[in-house]
Amino acid sequence: MSSLFRVQTPGTQTSGPSGQYLVQFRAGKMIRSGTTVSPVKDRKGLVYLHQSDDSLIHFCWKDRETGHLEDDLILFPEDAVFEKVVQCTTGRVFVLKFVANDRRYFYWSQEPNAAKDDELVAKFNENIRSPPVPGAVAGGGSGVPSPDDIQTLLNSMSRAEIETLIADPRLSTIGSNVSSCDQFLDMMLGGEEEHAILLCNYFLYLEKRAAILLGYGIPEGLTAYVIVFEYGRDPYVFNASTGEQYSVRD
Repeated sequence: MSSLFRVQTPGTQTSGPSGQYLVQFRAGKMIRSGTTVSPVKDRKGLVYLHQSDDSLIHFCWKDRETGHLEDDLILFPEDAVFEKVVQCTTGRVFVLKFVANDRRYFYWSQEPNAAKDDELVAKFNENIRSPPVPGAVAGGGSGVPSPDDIQTLLNSMSRAEIETLIADPRLSTIGSNVSSCDQFLDMMLGGEEEHAILLCNYFLYLEKRAAILLGYGIPEGLTAYVIVFEYGRDPYVFNASTGEQYSVRD
C-alpha cells in the first residue's frame, strides 16, 4: 500500500493552515556519535512545530541563514516526547525522543534567556499529544477531543441526531448518505464508510484511541480507513472492508 500521508522532501517548506508555527525557538543542531553529542558550530537554526494543510504535525529544524529545511519529521500523538537534557551542564540541550525506538534528535538552544525553557518544553509536548483542531490554530483552540469526550457527546445525542451528524455531507469528502451502524447490521450491506464507522466504534468500545480517515486510497480511489493509536508503537491503519492492516509508514 502506498503511504496515506504526504512526506515532505528535505529542503522544501510547507506552511500550516494559519501560516504560523505552533511553537518555536532558535537552536543549533547536534551530532550524535555513540553516547556523545556535539554541537555543529557556526550554524544558526530554528526548531519549530507546524501543522500542515493535511492537519499533520511536523517537527522541523531549518537553517536561519539559508532557510534550508533539514529535519522534517511527521509526529502522531504519543510518537515522541520533547525534553531538556538536564545532565548537560555546559549548555542548554534539548532532545526529541521517539517512544517506539532509539531515535534521538539533539539541539542546543541559541536563545539568550533560559527562564522559559520549561514552558517551551511543555508547549512542544502539548501540541504533539493534542494537535490543534484544523482552523483553530490562530485562535488558540483546544486539541483534538479524546475518545471519552466524543463518547460523552454521543451519549447526550438522540439516535436521530447521530444519524443526521453521520450523514452530514459537510463532514465527509465522499458525500454519500451513510447508514447508521444498526441499519448497516440489519441490511448486512454497506460501503467503505459504513464498514469504517462500525470498525471505529468497535475499537472505541475496546477503549482504544481510534478515528476515521476519509481520503484517496490506491487503487480504491475515494475511500475510508480506520486509524488506531497505541502507546509505544506507530499508529496503524485498517481497511475496514477487507480487514487488511498497514503501518502509517507503509
